[in-house]
Amino acid sequence: MIIGHGGDIYSAARKLGCVPSEIIDFSSNVAPLPLKQDFLLFLEENIDTIRVLPEPDSLGLRLKLGARYGLSSESFLVGNGTTEWIFDIPLVFDYPRVVIPIPTYSDYEDASKLAEKEVRFIGPFVDDPENAVQKILETLENIVRPGDIVFICNPNNPTGHFFQPKDLIELIRNKQQSLWIIDESYVPFVDEDEKASVLYHNLPENCLVLRSFSKIYGIPGLRLGFIVGQKNTIQFIKRRQRPWSVGRMAQIAGEYLIQKLDWEVETRDYLKKEKNVLVNALDEIPFLHPISSHTHFFLVEVNYPMTCEDLYEKLLAHKILIRMCKNFRGLENREFVRISPRSHEENQTLLDAIKKI
Repeated sequence: MIIGHGGDIYSAARKLGCVPSEIIDFSSNVAPLPLKQDFLLFLEENIDTIRVLPEPDSLGLRLKLGARYGLSSESFLVGNGTTEWIFDIPLVFDYPRVVIPIPTYSDYEDASKLAEKEVRFIGPFVDDPENAVQKILETLENIVRPGDIVFICNPNNPTGHFFQPKDLIELIRNKQQSLWIIDESYVPFVDEDEKASVLYHNLPENCLVLRSFSKIYGIPGLRLGFIVGQKNTIQFIKRRQRPWSVGRMAQIAGEYLIQKLDWEVETRDYLKKEKNVLVNALDEIPFLHPISSHTHFFLVEVNYPMTCEDLYEKLLAHKILIRMCKNFRGLENREFVRISPRSHEENQTLLDAIKKI
């Protein structure tokens, strides 16, 4: 799905006849805090590196990833965002079927169909957020079979469901003849890695973890992500990797940012505070019902007499962009939008606009 993701401020601006920077974007799950001046100065000082070829295998960044996570650099591959690996994995592994709990990130389905795999959907899991994770785990235990690829977004987009790492690892070890892809793009918004990531649980050979720089560091335009796994599995994928898939500015940005654990804490704490304020205020609006979530973004059910299309269009008239969710498989016939908090002032602008509807 090239068109239809969150964060498309360009289409919204064309529709309104304004410039993209005028759009207040609540549809994207990217961290809203401004980029640090130290980081911008670092990029400026290294701008001349665009005059030379990037490292073909991003070794400098892989070494820093290894140092952070206590793993060999050979356990990592760096790519042009996690999208590179989402689309490559179904092509690289000759497994006939892909299992996907829904609703979730649509690229898993698109990548699987592009690779001509059979796709088995389970769910949708949205109406019982307190018990959804356990239901998903039980269903996967029952239906995953040898030769399956399983995509799990943890925490999940768009629901914010979060699987405890120990529960995932137990399930993965019980299904050793299937391949499990755990997309942890949003884990840094939940808690520190030692508590929230499967990376600290001695990854089995049938598990690969995806991580994104775009979301927590707020740099989606640089396109940078990585994949982690056992060396043998990573080396198998590496044979299919395209050289120079990551630009030099993205590589050095990653080397700089991966060491900034304090920035992750600042972003996480800020968004938890702003989310609580925003959710409580939205819950007071009669036609809106926020759904509990373990991460910064959350679903909001839109109730009669309003529809999600009505809410979307009325807010867009105020140059406010939210994420309509009817193009998530499993939510086609439901009235949900997804909202991700921004600055306190922008959140208040959103609330004021909704109250005027």
